[in-house]
Formats: sequence, C-alpha cells, structure tokens
Amino acid sequence: KGRHKSKPARVKASIAMDSPKEIMFSDITEKAATVRWRAPTAQVENFRITYVPVTGGPPSMVTVDGTDTETRLVRLTPGVEYHVSVIAMKGFEESDPVSGSLITALDGPSGLLRANSTDS
Repeated sequence: KGRHKSKPARVKASIAMDSPKEIMFSDITEKAATVRWRAPTAQVENFRITYVPVTGGPPSMVTVDGTDTETRLVRLTPGVEYHVSVIAMKGFEESDPVSGSLITALDGPSGLLRANSTDS
C-alpha cells in the first residue's frame, strides 16, 4: 500500500533537580540558629534558605554558595517557632524544598538580683 512519512516527534523532557536532604538544626539561641542539610548528588550553584515565623510574618531569605551545607540564621525572635526550607538552585532551575521547624530559646530574665535564701 502507500508509503506514509510520519512527522518527527518532538518531546521536551525536563528532569527535576535533586533536592537537598536531611535538614537539621543546632546551636539554637534566643536570636539565632544554625541550619544544616545534605547536598544533592548533582552540582548546584546556590542554596536558598527561607525562614518564616509559623504564627505569620514576613519571610526572611539567605542565599549561600552551592558548596556550603550550613548557614547561621540570625535576627530571630526569642520563643518563636520558625518554618525553614532549603532549596537547591542552578541557573533558572529550583529543586523541591527540604523543610523543618525550630523554636528559638526564650530570653532569660535580666537585671535580677539573687538574694541568699535558706529553706526553713
């Protein structure tokens, strides 16, 4: 029968960027905390860390080099829970986030005088 030539198929495939893994928090104080993560296997240019109070408020953001796997979050509010997410970036691509929560320490009392007291 007849010979038919089919049109070439054009497929646009995009492979999702590998996400950072295992978000961890340490050195949590009243106004700062360290966040760490495990880098994806693929090389990335930068990591963007976004942190926002769970109760609401403007998000804060910091960008670090793609070879870094930790950063210090500063200017936090004492006694507040923050939702923290880390995404990998390369060019215009962004990975899915790895996320977690932390609660800053409460401000300790200041200006108190300790009196010598004895139990009676």
